Amino acid sequence: MMKSWVIDRLEQARIMAHPLRMRLLEAFCREPMTTMQAAVALGLPPTKLYHHVAALERVGLVRLVRTRKKRGTTEKYYQTVAHRFVVDRRLFEVSAAAEEALNGLNAISASWLEDTAAELKQSIADKLIQPGNRDKRALLARLHISTTPERFALLQRKLEALLAEFDAAQGQSGTIHYGLTVALYPVKKPKARGRGDLPAGRTGKEKK
Repeated sequence: MMKSWVIDRLEQARIMAHPLRMRLLEAFCREPMTTMQAAVALGLPPTKLYHHVAALERVGLVRLVRTRKKRGTTEKYYQTVAHRFVVDRRLFEVSAAAEEALNGLNAISASWLEDTAAELKQSIADKLIQPGNRDKRALLARLHISTTPERFALLQRKLEALLAEFDAAQGQSGTIHYGLTVALYPVKKPKARGRGDLPAGRTGKEKK
C-alpha cells in the first residue's frame, strides 16, 4: 500500500465525497477485509455496501488484494491503495467543471468535519478527554496566519513531514489512540475591525 494517493480526477472526488464511502475507506485502510466484514465493522447491512465498494474499486481508490474460497463462495478482500488521500488543488481551478469540483470538495470537507465533531463528542462522553489529565487533553485551534510564500512553503513541508512520520508509525504499539484533522488553505485577508466590533467567532449572546 502506498503512503499517499493524490485525487486528481473529478470522478474520484465525487465518489470519495459520499460520507459512507469515506467510512469504507477508513475501514479498508486498517486492513484487508471483505464487504461483509466491513459491514460488521460499520454496523450496516452488507447489501447497503456492495455498490459503494464497487464504485470505490471502479475509480481506483480500493483494490482487490486477495480472494479465498469458503463454503462454495469466493470471499473478496479489499484494501485502499494508500494510507491517506490528498485532493489535487488543480481540480478546483476555474474551469467549466469548477462548480462540480467545488461541490465535491464541499462534500468531502463536510464529511471530515462531521466525523471530527462526532468523534470529539463521543470521546467526551467516554471520558477519554479530561482537561486535568495531561495524556487525555484535546488540542483545538482555529486561526488565520499571515506569512510569505517562502515561509508558507516551509510550514507546508514541516506539516507534511510530521504527518508522514506518524503515518509511517501506524501499527506500532501505542498507549493512546488520537484523531487528527488538518486543513490548510488560502483565504482572503480579513477586514480590520473597528472599535466595538466583536472578535471573529463571537456573538453578542455569548456569556462573559
